[in-house]
Amino acid sequence: MPAITLKVNENQERLITGFPYLVGPPKPDWKTYVLPEPIVRSEQVNGRDLTVTLKGGFTLETGNTSLTGPFTLTPRTAGLYLSIKGIPYVQLDFNAFRGNFSTLQFKFCRFVAECDGLFDQMDFARLSYQPGPASRAFEHLLKECFNQLAERPEWKTFLRERDRQQQMKKRESLDERKKALSQPTQKFVFRKADGRFLHREPENEHDALALLWKLEGAGAIPLPHFETLEHTSIEGIDVIANFRLRPDGDTQQLMPVEVEDTFEEYFEHGHNPNQTGAIVCWTMEDPEAPNLQQSDVPYLLFYNAADRKIPVLVMSRFNTIEVRVRSVGVS
Repeated sequence: MPAITLKVNENQERLITGFPYLVGPPKPDWKTYVLPEPIVRSEQVNGRDLTVTLKGGFTLETGNTSLTGPFTLTPRTAGLYLSIKGIPYVQLDFNAFRGNFSTLQFKFCRFVAECDGLFDQMDFARLSYQPGPASRAFEHLLKECFNQLAERPEWKTFLRERDRQQQMKKRESLDERKKALSQPTQKFVFRKADGRFLHREPENEHDALALLWKLEGAGAIPLPHFETLEHTSIEGIDVIANFRLRPDGDTQQLMPVEVEDTFEEYFEHGHNPNQTGAIVCWTMEDPEAPNLQQSDVPYLLFYNAADRKIPVLVMSRFNTIEVRVRSVGVS
């Protein structure tokens, strides 16, 4: 590429030109693989050869400029690009072409697919190509290129090593979790009536959900009635439940109940008050917030949402439990 220098007054800078292809490491490393030669596939379309040439590679070292050049791998600089007449400037949907080269996210890749045969199909104003025999052939051939890449021993080595590393991280994470639970300062939740162990003190939404169900099973939710009917882990409200707040109150049937570690996370997660029948949380950061109204019992508040009052149950205030460190042995 030609050397281009930009000078403004006394400031002078040399511009780096050309596409920033990944560079292989000095020594073989399973985390990075750059195609030593392009993968080329061709077929006849309307009596003319249409050729697709795949260049590039992938790396887990996305911030290593010795591999990526001055442009580290980001959503704007990673993925798959279409090159027409030597200029790779059309970003393609990597997931649509990966074929058998699966399980690797686009943010770890920088590939270029050259195909001058698509020139007549290009809509340069929209940086895309029009449907037709040539574009269909291009898509088919590009998938074949990635399928061929997926058969290379370097890719299979990458899959094995990445899986081994992930398993090691899971084992380290498991050790850390076990270590945290064994600390003498770790607090746990117990049923006050008989000292029955329930769960560790919640630190996240999953802990809060687990504790809620244990409290329900142990009969330690201080409401006349509370039963969960269904739970979903997908986006939306956590639980469908039946509950009654007062002994002489109406039993609320099939109510959507959101469970959070802290009350404030309800807003951070973007839940809709119109789709919420109650909120259960472990604790709240600001119980004096103006949109909260305290009831006559410590564990029950009401969140004023426009023209609705949503019950808020604070589990850490339940008079049926106590929080303390755990004695040696199982309680």
